[in-house]
Amino acid sequence: MLAGILVIALFITINCQNIVNCTGYVPPADAPSQPTIAKDDIDNFINFSKVILDPNSTLTKAQIKVMVDNFVPTMSCATQLAIEKWKINMTNLSPAAQALYLQIKPIKDNGILTYAQAHEQISNVLKDADNKTAEELQSQYNVYAPFD
Repeated sequence: MLAGILVIALFITINCQNIVNCTGYVPPADAPSQPTIAKDDIDNFINFSKVILDPNSTLTKAQIKVMVDNFVPTMSCATQLAIEKWKINMTNLSPAAQALYLQIKPIKDNGILTYAQAHEQISNVLKDADNKTAEELQSQYNVYAPFD
């Protein structure tokens, strides 16, 4: 019951925020080569994360994905661009790290798991993996993030 109320409250909060239209957005010429996330977006995301990443949460990953899909477009264009560039960096992984990612991806995509259940399963996969490969993957990709 409480989880349902939290989802409704977050949807109302998200829907009240303005969707940022980034069509045709071009980063400023003095923008850093590594994309950065705006401070306001970081603060908003931290507050958002406290709810979705709560280890005692009963929200499923499917519910969280819907919430995230509605939240990201409310962030600044610079932050949305940073998120897209981060996704592209996944292609720069070694074949071993990509294979490890492919073991983790089904866990992350399993919408009926809670975040805590997914975290435990991902931890088990990483424990069984080669340390160097696991470190490479984790240096480029937050394996515990509830979304890709």
